[in-house]
Amino acid sequence: MLSYNKYKLYGNSLTDYIWVHNVVDSQTTIDSTTGYTYAPQWDSKTVFLAPFTENINGGEGTVSTGNVVNWLIYRQDGTNQTLNYIGSVPSSQNNFIDYGILNNAQYKYIIYGETDSALTTPISQQNIQQTSWWNWSLVGLVETDKDNQFYGDTNNIWLFDSNLTSNALEQNVDKTVMSNFTQFPKVSTGQMNYLTTGITALLSNVDKTTGKYTDSVDLYNKFNAFIADSSLKLLRDRKGNGWIVSTDKCSANYNDVTSEQMITVNFTATQLDTLSGNSVIGG
Repeated sequence: MLSYNKYKLYGNSLTDYIWVHNVVDSQTTIDSTTGYTYAPQWDSKTVFLAPFTENINGGEGTVSTGNVVNWLIYRQDGTNQTLNYIGSVPSSQNNFIDYGILNNAQYKYIIYGETDSALTTPISQQNIQQTSWWNWSLVGLVETDKDNQFYGDTNNIWLFDSNLTSNALEQNVDKTVMSNFTQFPKVSTGQMNYLTTGITALLSNVDKTTGKYTDSVDLYNKFNAFIADSSLKLLRDRKGNGWIVSTDKCSANYNDVTSEQMITVNFTATQLDTLSGNSVIGG
């Protein structure tokens, strides 16, 4: 089987496209492609297609040695050219959710198709997108068989923005002050350095369309069980921070003045890891 890795044009020429077909085309088929307005289309026999619509280096030239099995998803943070691997999804999946983004940040996504033996050239998002939201969120994490990769638990995505008050971000470090016979003490510093925090907010949120608020005993019981379970969780604020945490405890108060008896919850959380270096996806 012949193998080619280079295509070179000699002399003066005008090339509309380069199209490599893994088939011996008939003369009739070849003749049908010579028209000035003909535009080739990717099909099951296509190995390489460069229509030169982006730049003189082949534009969105695409190489494939087989059917796409998975989509490999990478994220570019702001103007940083480094690509951060987010995860992979099956080729049959046509959407995904990135829970690992933070507020007041800019992102761009690049996707590669993975075949049995190669990668296609990247599919790149055209513009950088700016994130903006007005709430805190707590998302359940489902561990996968891959290091540093989680799935977002779609049954436990909690948004808090009504009557919201955040606790202090308390930094916990390992420092011991030792007194001796000198004027100043000695300080021993360990590696421990993590945050504890929490928020107080209405269990549900005011509907921005109707202006009405509703919650229920079932909703509170579900949230209470979520706080109590041992799963890791993703806590994000509206400033632009995100932490992987364990939730510690929850308290709840009824507002007996209102007919709905609105429930205000307060929960605390302990940081167990940074979000950097971990990915959380869904779809």
